[in-house]
Amino acid sequence: MNVLAIESSGAIGSVAACREETVLAEARLERGAEHGRGLVALVDEVTRRAGWERGMGADLIAVSQGPGSFTGLRVGLVCAKTIAALLAKPIVGVCSLDAMAENAPSEAVSVATALDAKRGQVYYAQYERDGGRLRRRSGPLLGAPEAVTAGLTPPVRILGDALRQYASVWSAGGAVALPEELWRIGASTVARLGLAAFRAGRSDEPFGLQPLYVRLPEAEERRLARVEGTRP
Repeated sequence: MNVLAIESSGAIGSVAACREETVLAEARLERGAEHGRGLVALVDEVTRRAGWERGMGADLIAVSQGPGSFTGLRVGLVCAKTIAALLAKPIVGVCSLDAMAENAPSEAVSVATALDAKRGQVYYAQYERDGGRLRRRSGPLLGAPEAVTAGLTPPVRILGDALRQYASVWSAGGAVALPEELWRIGASTVARLGLAAFRAGRSDEPFGLQPLYVRLPEAEERRLARVEGTRP
């Protein structure tokens, strides 16, 4: 099965074309601000390199669903859903924290992922390796880093950009930080997880698939606060 995958949850987006778990072509958008302008062109480039004329060779569309950049997720999902609808192909959303956790070394039994959610909070999830595969034990959730570390059982390997802001909190809780080069999510990983989910019987409805924000965008929170403030 051929899988076209889009990853746009972080600062650097990527697109991959895969046949089963073999990567045929993969490319990155080096600057997140260019997701909107460059993502469609990147899809065209990657599918052309894979030998799929205008993406017609794809059997499945996989897309990172979040949590992550609100703008990046919206752009990536719109692009993926449009392709799935135009090609009449199934689509599967993939939790971006799951894809990041896959970067942990194979000897890591307990793994956690944590993204800086601003306002003193992080998006996080926890995993345990079972039969060689990582399985999510909790999350994705939103919480204070101190509360997250209290629920971790050392030794746990942790990765994600929340390590920059809260490095001392994680180390005090007994977590072992993984290097920054492992924090980047690749579209090829999104493709692999999407294919596994599809084979397990999951397929999302294209225009019903929504970003996994975990927390509402700040603008929406302000709007709701204004609405609440006008109620008697």
